[in-house]
Amino acid sequence: MHQNLPRNLVALLVLGSMGCSSDESNSHAPFCTDPACVSTLRPTVGTSSGGADSTGDTTNVSGAGTTVSIEGQIVAVSEGTFAVSSASLSSTFVVQAPTAGGTVLESTVASTFSFEGVVRSRTAWLAAKPSSASDLMPGLVGFDSTSQQSVVIPLIRKTSLDLVANSLSSMTTLDSSTAQIVLRFVDTNGKAVRGVKAAVTGATVVAYDYLGSYSNDVDSTGTSGLAFLFNIPASAVPLTTTLNLSGAVTAEYSLWVEAGAATFAEFLVSSSS
Repeated sequence: MHQNLPRNLVALLVLGSMGCSSDESNSHAPFCTDPACVSTLRPTVGTSSGGADSTGDTTNVSGAGTTVSIEGQIVAVSEGTFAVSSASLSSTFVVQAPTAGGTVLESTVASTFSFEGVVRSRTAWLAAKPSSASDLMPGLVGFDSTSQQSVVIPLIRKTSLDLVANSLSSMTTLDSSTAQIVLRFVDTNGKAVRGVKAAVTGATVVAYDYLGSYSNDVDSTGTSGLAFLFNIPASAVPLTTTLNLSGAVTAEYSLWVEAGAATFAEFLVSSSS
């Protein structure tokens, strides 16, 4: 039992690492961007022998190989609401994924794609960036490739983040040598969850939605359930950083970040009946 989870919290689910069940008659089953379709992002603290792993795990299921084939879809995060759109993008993208041998696969793909040879791991990742100049920032997601076959990679528009950063009391300039994180918290009815505090070590600025705008002078999510963590130390290759949640939700998670990229995660907060 996770000792840090409050009684009213059944699960936190992250949309960035979303999986949908496959249909044998359709190799490209419809992608779902509703929070109810997402898979569990395991907490990295307070776990027992049967709990989550906080490091990569490429142990094979009996009879399975060391790599898997992943169906992916790249989508845009809506401006203003920061909700994930289900609309297809017409651009092409450079997608990267880790292999079982410790190298990185790279391919130029359309917004809906198939990727062979992805490492079979509970902490796999996919990264995507536009193949030509675009307002869409590179983005990446972590997911469990031992159980997921389809993944959505949400990309955020730089103009959307600049709008947030420039509206703060201490005007912030996004540093391309660092990483950015945007979090959105909703309940099972799709209503925003207020009062969630987010922290990542090294973040220069932490801001939240506030009275229809954004502020770094408040300490938790407002009526839109949004949190922004800006200018986080990062590498030119994907690495994990620890996200600590407190207030309305208490938990700790690992998120993949990369310099110049914006990581988006939408959490579904389920309350017990």
